[in-house]
Amino acid sequence: MTTRTLPTRMIADRAVSTIGLGGMPMSIEGRPDAARSVATIYAALDEGVTLFRHR
Repeated sequence: MTTRTLPTRMIADRAVSTIGLGGMPMSIEGRPDAARSVATIYAALDEGVTLFRHR
């Protein structure tokens, strides 16, 4: 699978994708399960997401 390249913006001295993935819903026990959370993160990486946020 080929990773896409998304447009980026600078946050301090780091270039991050303009589209991010929020992880807070993945931290709620039982919703979604761990395997689905990991699959979601890998899918985001494959799409070129480099900005991840937990809170």
